[in-house]
Amino acid sequence: MKAKVVTPDVSKAKRILAISDIHGNLELLKRLLKKVGFQDSDFLILVGDYIEKGPENLATLRYVMELCKKKNVYALSGNCDTIWEDIRFERYHKDLLRYMLWRSESVLNEMCKEQEIAVHADMDKAGMQKSLLGAYDAEFTWLEELPHIIDTPKITFVHAGLAIGDLSSQDANDCMMHRAFLENAPAFQKYVVVGHWPTVNYPAYSNGLLSHMPIVDREKRIISIDGGNVVKRSGQLNCLIFQEGAFSFAFVDDLPIRIATGSQESAEAPTSVVWMHNELDMVVHGDTQSACVLKHTGQRLVIPNEYLYEQDGVVYCRDYTNYTMSLREGDAVSIVETHENLALVKRNGILGWADQALLTVN
Repeated sequence: MKAKVVTPDVSKAKRILAISDIHGNLELLKRLLKKVGFQDSDFLILVGDYIEKGPENLATLRYVMELCKKKNVYALSGNCDTIWEDIRFERYHKDLLRYMLWRSESVLNEMCKEQEIAVHADMDKAGMQKSLLGAYDAEFTWLEELPHIIDTPKITFVHAGLAIGDLSSQDANDCMMHRAFLENAPAFQKYVVVGHWPTVNYPAYSNGLLSHMPIVDREKRIISIDGGNVVKRSGQLNCLIFQEGAFSFAFVDDLPIRIATGSQESAEAPTSVVWMHNELDMVVHGDTQSACVLKHTGQRLVIPNEYLYEQDGVVYCRDYTNYTMSLREGDAVSIVETHENLALVKRNGILGWADQALLTVN
């Protein structure tokens, strides 16, 4: 299917704002819009994935639909927003019921709950589909009619990625499903803004650090803005702000805040492990931590055992960094998780470890 392209008039906008990958996190979306002071003189572009995986998928969908009634708000389709095709044709999830049982945080489960339809393995799936299609025709039709590309004079917006060439000839599925687009993309004539792939998966762009901040590749003219909201335990919801030819960013997360009561220095040359490059060779398996070699780079590092898991005889690691965060007294950090005397913290979107003794208590 060819991509749908729209070209809104943004000539009178004071600012262009872009937010991607909300994933049913309505509270963070509202907080972010308040933080950036969204107003009628702005032009807001929502870059897909409004639903699935989060706590308020149906409410988020309805909120975004209401936002888009404003003349200065446009939304495009992400891969998670194709749920209308699943309920009608089971195009992406060939076994829709299995998907619903596996992903409880789905708009379809919330619709069933609202309609008092019990979801279970032996339910009447066809009857459920018929009921939801009747009750939520407005929501499914709105999702179906979303464009795949929003093109403006200086920036093109697409959920996951583009190919070089005429926008009208782009494949819709490719627009929504590019993997690691920033790593593999060519250079474009004007900036392309994408979500879909959390920026924390690109440590090469942050000197080996794990960073949830947007990435601006000025050579390729690509801006990746997915902060890993909902899908990463340390994720955040990012907003790109384009004003007077310059880019800036704002973000929010729902992590608890602590204040540094002392200082610590950072370690040099951090090693980080991210999804798709997380296969390990085990060297020494210890009681609480293990020495491993990261197959992707050949780097050796010691990892707490709770980060390791085995699948089909292969050892993997969930997102991990050995970076020690540089802190000064008074610095505010977000607490991601704690391990014995250390805390994994986030500061300015970057993850690292801090001595818990240096942080205020709740």
